[in-house]
Amino acid sequence: MYLINKKRIKNNKKLKKDLTPLEVKYLKRKFKINPKKIDKKSFMLLFSGLDGIIIGITCVCVVNVCDIIILQLLLGLILVLALIFIFYEILGRILVRKGD
Repeated sequence: MYLINKKRIKNNKKLKKDLTPLEVKYLKRKFKINPKKIDKKSFMLLFSGLDGIIIGITCVCVVNVCDIIILQLLLGLILVLALIFIFYEILGRILVRKGD
Protein backbone atom coordinates (compact mmCIF):
# COMPACT_ATOMS: atom_id res chain seq x y z
CA MET A 1 0.00 0.00 0.00
CA TYR A 2 2.82 2.39 0.86
CA LEU A 3 4.51 1.88 -2.50
CA ILE A 4 1.23 2.29 -4.39
CA ASN A 5 0.49 5.58 -2.60
CA LYS A 6 4.02 6.83 -3.17
CA LYS A 7 3.94 5.98 -6.90
CA ARG A 8 0.46 7.51 -7.32
CA ILE A 9 1.55 10.77 -5.70
CA LYS A 10 4.78 10.83 -7.70
CA ASN A 11 3.01 10.40 -11.04
CA ASN A 12 0.06 12.74 -10.45
CA LYS A 13 0.94 16.45 -10.53
CA LYS A 14 -2.31 17.49 -8.83
CA LEU A 15 -1.55 15.27 -5.85
CA LYS A 16 1.93 16.75 -5.43
CA LYS A 17 0.38 19.97 -4.14
CA ASP A 18 -1.45 18.19 -1.31
CA LEU A 19 0.72 15.37 0.01
CA THR A 20 -1.30 14.85 3.20
CA PRO A 21 -2.75 11.31 3.33
CA LEU A 22 -6.46 10.87 3.95
CA GLU A 23 -5.77 9.10 7.25
CA VAL A 24 -3.86 12.12 8.57
CA LYS A 25 -6.70 14.43 7.50
CA TYR A 26 -9.17 12.21 9.39
CA LEU A 27 -7.05 12.25 12.55
CA LYS A 28 -6.58 16.02 12.22
CA ARG A 29 -10.31 16.63 11.95
CA LYS A 30 -11.40 14.18 14.66
CA PHE A 31 -8.64 14.58 17.26
CA LYS A 32 -7.31 18.10 16.45
CA ILE A 33 -3.82 16.74 15.73
CA ASN A 34 -1.34 19.08 14.03
CA PRO A 35 -0.26 17.34 10.80
CA LYS A 36 2.89 19.47 10.54
CA LYS A 37 4.32 17.69 13.59
CA ILE A 38 3.72 14.26 12.05
CA ASP A 39 6.60 12.58 10.22
CA LYS A 40 4.84 11.57 6.99
CA LYS A 41 7.14 8.69 6.05
CA SER A 42 6.85 6.86 9.35
CA PHE A 43 3.11 7.44 9.48
CA MET A 44 2.66 6.18 5.91
CA LEU A 45 4.39 2.97 7.00
CA LEU A 46 2.20 2.80 10.12
CA PHE A 47 -1.00 3.39 8.14
CA SER A 48 0.06 0.81 5.55
CA GLY A 49 0.68 -1.70 8.33
CA LEU A 50 -2.70 -0.96 9.90
CA ASP A 51 -4.42 -1.32 6.54
CA GLY A 52 -2.68 -4.66 6.00
CA ILE A 53 -3.82 -5.90 9.41
CA ILE A 54 -7.38 -4.78 8.68
CA ILE A 55 -7.42 -6.55 5.32
CA GLY A 56 -5.88 -9.69 6.80
CA ILE A 57 -8.38 -9.92 9.66
CA THR A 58 -11.26 -9.31 7.27
CA CYS A 59 -10.11 -12.00 4.82
CA VAL A 60 -9.61 -14.61 7.53
CA CYS A 61 -12.99 -13.91 9.14
CA VAL A 62 -14.97 -13.77 5.90
CA VAL A 63 -13.48 -16.92 4.38
CA ASN A 64 -13.94 -18.99 7.53
CA VAL A 65 -17.50 -17.91 8.34
CA CYS A 66 -19.64 -18.78 5.32
CA ASP A 67 -19.59 -20.02 1.73
CA ILE A 68 -22.31 -17.79 0.28
CA ILE A 69 -20.66 -15.01 -1.73
CA ILE A 70 -23.26 -12.32 -1.03
CA LEU A 71 -22.99 -12.88 2.71
CA GLN A 72 -19.21 -12.81 2.44
CA LEU A 73 -19.30 -9.45 0.65
CA LEU A 74 -21.75 -7.98 3.15
CA LEU A 75 -19.83 -9.30 6.15
CA GLY A 76 -16.53 -8.13 4.63
CA LEU A 77 -17.81 -4.60 4.05
CA ILE A 78 -19.21 -4.31 7.56
CA LEU A 79 -16.07 -5.77 9.11
CA VAL A 80 -13.70 -3.53 7.13
CA LEU A 81 -15.57 -0.36 8.10
CA ALA A 82 -15.77 -1.41 11.75
CA LEU A 83 -12.07 -2.28 11.93
CA ILE A 84 -11.04 0.97 10.24
CA PHE A 85 -12.97 3.03 12.77
CA ILE A 86 -11.69 0.96 15.71
CA PHE A 87 -8.01 1.02 14.72
CA TYR A 88 -7.94 4.70 13.78
CA GLU A 89 -9.80 5.61 16.98
CA ILE A 90 -7.16 3.78 19.02
CA LEU A 91 -4.35 5.39 17.03
CA GLY A 92 -5.86 8.85 17.46
CA ARG A 93 -6.18 8.43 21.21
CA ILE A 94 -2.56 7.25 21.44
CA LEU A 95 -1.40 10.31 19.48
CA VAL A 96 -3.43 12.65 21.70
CA ARG A 97 -1.85 11.11 24.82
CA LYS A 98 1.65 11.50 23.35
CA GLY A 99 0.96 15.13 22.65
CA ASP A 100 1.55 15.08 18.87
